[in-house]
Amino acid sequence: MSDRGIIFHQIAPAKPAYRVMAPDYVDAFFSRGCLRLSSFAAFSNHNDDERKDAAEGLNATCGIGAKQTMYAVTRHGDRALVLCASQSGTAAIFDAFGHRAAILINDPVGFGAAIALRIPGCLYGIQGPCVYKDGLVESSIGDFEFNPRIHDMQAIASMALALPGRHAYFRKKTRYAHQREYRWVWLTADQPPQFLDIVVPEAIRFCRKVKRPRV
Repeated sequence: MSDRGIIFHQIAPAKPAYRVMAPDYVDAFFSRGCLRLSSFAAFSNHNDDERKDAAEGLNATCGIGAKQTMYAVTRHGDRALVLCASQSGTAAIFDAFGHRAAILINDPVGFGAAIALRIPGCLYGIQGPCVYKDGLVESSIGDFEFNPRIHDMQAIASMALALPGRHAYFRKKTRYAHQREYRWVWLTADQPPQFLDIVVPEAIRFCRKVKRPRV
């Protein structure tokens, strides 16, 4: 592992999170530090309805200003990897994901930072709980007024991409609200593969192995 530092943004106070997985994968993590990260494209095409959200990274936004209103549809995550967990450790969460074992991540910040150092070309990371919202994402554009003689379309496109704010990588439909998802997003210099398998034993110390609680 190279000696380098990566900025990691925490968008909300970190709480312990449960990464529910098949027991073999949980054991592989605690024995060697094996983890699989997903791209947003793979995440949105998952064959499990509980995990699949075709709208991942897609946002319809409305920028409301004093003089103008801007509408845009943006997609984020083409150059990002993601790992998801739940802030709920109930039996219902284990049952929803179909497994009886989990990684309990006691220190989400240390966990995310350790993984960032194992991702080739990682620029920075963001972590926090998902936001559950349907429909338009509204944001303020203040007194901005588009003037084609001053603003080029590249500048407008950059502004549109910034409109969703934290929703860009953390928005999910309300039908998934029961998951209470907490996620880590790592932005990369290049488009990542669909899946990235890494070995990060440095992350083990931030976690412990747990099983589905008895009801």
